[in-house]
Amino acid sequence: MTKTRIWIISILSILLVSLASVFVIAYLVDQDTVVDSRLIGDIDVTLLLYYHKDGVDYPIEEVVIDQNDAVFKSGVFQLDVADPQATEYVENLRIKLLVASDVDTYVRVRIVETLTLTTINYLGERTEIPIVSEPTLFNFESTWHYEEGLENYYYLKDKVKRLDASTPLEVEMITSYFPGANYNPRPLGYTVQFGVQVEAVQALMGPEMNWNLPNPPWGGAW
Repeated sequence: MTKTRIWIISILSILLVSLASVFVIAYLVDQDTVVDSRLIGDIDVTLLLYYHKDGVDYPIEEVVIDQNDAVFKSGVFQLDVADPQATEYVENLRIKLLVASDVDTYVRVRIVETLTLTTINYLGERTEIPIVSEPTLFNFESTWHYEEGLENYYYLKDKVKRLDASTPLEVEMITSYFPGANYNPRPLGYTVQFGVQVEAVQALMGPEMNWNLPNPPWGGAW
């Protein structure tokens, strides 16, 4: 029997935005085995963002800086927080993940957001002013765990992987606003600009080695 040592780090994609470094990243970690051969799997997680209004899904687009020159903020999206009738209204945000990993995977997610006041003068010049405010609350599904002091990450409590070679697993994150509640609209001109950071690690020693978490934030063992 031979002893093999494996170290693979796979970055799926990197989105650099003005709010912060926001990215999707996946890891396979160092493993010691005592087998003659081992199949090394892939960590593959895709983020899906969209709006849902009146039973219809609408695509979400990056924040436009200059429509004429097609200039966008890469990886930065926007929520309307002033007009409850707008498709982009904060209550209509939906987020899910598609997990195509062929090994057991743990996932954590962080939303980086900034309340922004946008003005346009008589010349059509656009000015954005970031506003200090309380973070926007999002209604994550109960399968996600949030705990202050952990860099504002939401942790998926279950390890996940694809259903089969051609079928990724859908993992819901935000499917509705808070039941029986409504967002308190802000004055016209205000929006929330945000990015989403997703980190996925293999279940075997991934959280311990990449997140420095010997145990799950919700208790027990990985």
